[in-house]
Amino acid sequence: MWTDLDLGISRVALWTESAAPLPQVPLDEFHNVEALDTISSNPDLFKIVTPINIPRFKELLVNHPHQLLVNSVVHGLTFGFWPSAHTFYGTYPTTLDNSGPPPKTTVQSDFLRNQIQSEFEAGRYSAPFGPDLLPGMYSTPILAVPKKPGSEKLRLCNHQSYGEFSPNSMIKRVDIAGVKLDGIRELGESLRLFRRQHGDVPLVVFKSDMKAAYRQMPLHYLWQIKQVITFDGRRRVDHSACFGNRGSQMIFMAFMGLVTWIAIYVWSIAHLKDYVDDAFSFERQSERTYYSPYKSFYPTKQARLLQLWDELGIPHDKEKQEFGTVLRIIGFEVDPNAMTVFMDLNARRAGDSYWWLELEGRSEASWLCTATWRNGSAFGFDRPTVPKGCRFESCGGHLD
Repeated sequence: MWTDLDLGISRVALWTESAAPLPQVPLDEFHNVEALDTISSNPDLFKIVTPINIPRFKELLVNHPHQLLVNSVVHGLTFGFWPSAHTFYGTYPTTLDNSGPPPKTTVQSDFLRNQIQSEFEAGRYSAPFGPDLLPGMYSTPILAVPKKPGSEKLRLCNHQSYGEFSPNSMIKRVDIAGVKLDGIRELGESLRLFRRQHGDVPLVVFKSDMKAAYRQMPLHYLWQIKQVITFDGRRRVDHSACFGNRGSQMIFMAFMGLVTWIAIYVWSIAHLKDYVDDAFSFERQSERTYYSPYKSFYPTKQARLLQLWDELGIPHDKEKQEFGTVLRIIGFEVDPNAMTVFMDLNARRAGDSYWWLELEGRSEASWLCTATWRNGSAFGFDRPTVPKGCRFESCGGHLD
């Protein structure tokens, strides 16, 4: 299961060297004359909006070995991405209002109203229009859903699987399969490699979170017209990739995978990993660098990552940049000095029990210990998986 070739490599960065280029708009989509007429007649409703510094992004990738993927992502950032869809023009309705029922509570309504205004101010929603849809438009529901199970914090989700002829029904799962993510296994591989080379050097772990990740990816006008949102009787065109569209992850991970590749191979940020919008790694406790925008010291590799993000125009907030001797990373409590990993099962169900994975002697097998839950999701297994040679025990939430 373990080989020296695997150690220290980011699956996300490696994936970008062989992944299929992102698709452009199929030629038959330009037969949709109703949609094309609406777009040309209403230029104020359709925009390509992204904060990404595209020329610098392209420049930093000049030596990437897979230029077809690089060019496809640059094209998407410039002209809008296409979410691997076939819209069945001539078979599906040309225009469809599947807006769904209104929010169930005042709290949900107030949240959605405020979020819509924020998205409009960020340029990711058009100005309101209506009350009717224009030819070629599809409207699907927006929902206020908890960010995490049991959380009072909400997030906006586009329900693009709602109803017959939904936008997600236009996207085949096979066309968006194959995305790679880094998890606890990959972090463990790098820690094992570091320990073999440097011994028991005190470490911290860190993670950095990109702001509004999917929303920074612009969509082509011919898909924007398929994701109109409706609220309080008014319509708006959504310009960006969204949480709830089947193709969004592939688009975002192609971009973020290339950013991770730049960080590792151009900026020399060793052992960096990425899980969707969470970048994470470890650093010597003694290595700190002052990051002036936040007026704080951070682990040097984390500070350099934030500087790279700034150079590329990737937005982030101070409160989402974390580090410590023990830190939760994609649902696991990681201690790089004790070489232990906990999984809090409260993320999956009520209760106070933890799973304890002790990395005995930092052996070849020990970092393969993983415990995961479906959709939760460092690895996507349905139940905990314990390789031969690993200790795996419930310990009631503490080590002793």
